[in-house]
Amino acid sequence: MVKLFICLLSFAAMLNCFDGHPTIPEEVKTAHKALQKLQAATETGIDFIYYKQALVEAKTAVNIAESKLPAVTSPKIVKDGYDFAPEYRLESIEFQMQKTMDAYISAGIAWQHHITNKKLSDSPEGNTVLSQYNFMITSETDEEVVIQKLWDRADKSMKLLMSLIEK
Repeated sequence: MVKLFICLLSFAAMLNCFDGHPTIPEEVKTAHKALQKLQAATETGIDFIYYKQALVEAKTAVNIAESKLPAVTSPKIVKDGYDFAPEYRLESIEFQMQKTMDAYISAGIAWQHHITNKKLSDSPEGNTVLSQYNFMITSETDEEVVIQKLWDRADKSMKLLMSLIEK
């Protein structure tokens, strides 16, 4: 009986069950760092070629991290994120990583349209960005505004992601 108790106690410690928070996989921390690098680049200035490379690096890290997390299926996950129930922490982390990555990818699409002088509304992928984020293009320069708004959305998701990882 004592051996069983010690075994269960060791298993619970390994899973970090004592504080109600599951252990964060190392791949999630790596993905978070890749997203932070992308965030810093957008804040300090970046050219489009480097942005696309940073997107690929971040997306690769996020894909690997997502394979280590449970799928986002919980009714506890609401549109804007996490309800702070510890049992849904890993699902919430995945949700915020997806939101962050989606915003950065959409900003890349808007940027590509901007540098090729195409309106977002002139392509299927551009229309997807517009409808996904409820944007309305009203002038030729609005792609720049869309890019900035998408980076702002990514920043908000990153703050939520950071709070989830640090718990």
